[in-house]
Amino acid sequence: MKPGRFKQLWGVKYGLFTAAEWKALVRKARSQPELRTAIAERYPNLPVGNQSEEMVAELYRNSRDAWADTGLVGTALRKIQQFFEALGNGFKGQGFLSAGQVMERIANGTVGGRGPDGGASANRDARSESEMVGVSRKSWQSMLVRLLQGDKTLSPDLLVGKVGPILSGIGVPTGRIYMRGSKIQTVLKKHKDAHEAIMRLPELLDDPEVVIQQNRQDSDYRIVTSARTAAGHPIIANLKVEGETSRGQPGRIVMTVYGWNDAERGLSNAIRAGKLAYMRDESVVLRLLGSKGDAPLNLS
Repeated sequence: MKPGRFKQLWGVKYGLFTAAEWKALVRKARSQPELRTAIAERYPNLPVGNQSEEMVAELYRNSRDAWADTGLVGTALRKIQQFFEALGNGFKGQGFLSAGQVMERIANGTVGGRGPDGGASANRDARSESEMVGVSRKSWQSMLVRLLQGDKTLSPDLLVGKVGPILSGIGVPTGRIYMRGSKIQTVLKKHKDAHEAIMRLPELLDDPEVVIQQNRQDSDYRIVTSARTAAGHPIIANLKVEGETSRGQPGRIVMTVYGWNDAERGLSNAIRAGKLAYMRDESVVLRLLGSKGDAPLNLS
């Protein structure tokens, strides 16, 4: 399959699916009581339409028998497969990594250098690196409490952790990740839906759902986390790779954290521009590309 072939799917009236195919997928997913119950328990606060998107994503990932369906459901599932095959082909040689490739690089000891293939300093012990990240995670929430209490002895830059295997695998240089205390207070004041994400920030950065290259003056990577707003939008963190702390120390800086209300369009644009650097798995991208309600996916 040619790298750009999946673009042919963007021009049809309903995007990746026809309206009939999307409705067939939703009906198929919602006809499975175990799947419906599991999604309802996992995402109790999501609207029905968003839960339908989650069910379709799980149907694609787990119900391989449905792929043999000769009707609309099978056709739609095979379209998804073709899309991700083309997506993977399109990003070969462009630094794109899947979760499986990151894990392979960890096993081979090639994660840890500056570039996608590691480097001279890459053969480090992944377990000890993880343990160092864990140390900062344990103290993160206590630092947040001190910040909110106005502790004057607290550093103006809070240590979130160290660059983990996934970010290192896509080329983020190893080192410490900071977020300025003043920025944390701004986020907590302006983005109430991001409160939980701030509390869980170290673990969310360790295991992102998607990472997008930005190459902006104020941000190099948009990290899509597994945290969600009350409306079901993903929480993102913008990371500056060659940043500075408030005291002028070099480091990786979390510039801001907030809900990404336009994730579908933003991710579609990133895919078209070749800016997708990492995805945890296909179902995650499928969820993020899902339109609101029972509408079909739209990549046009």
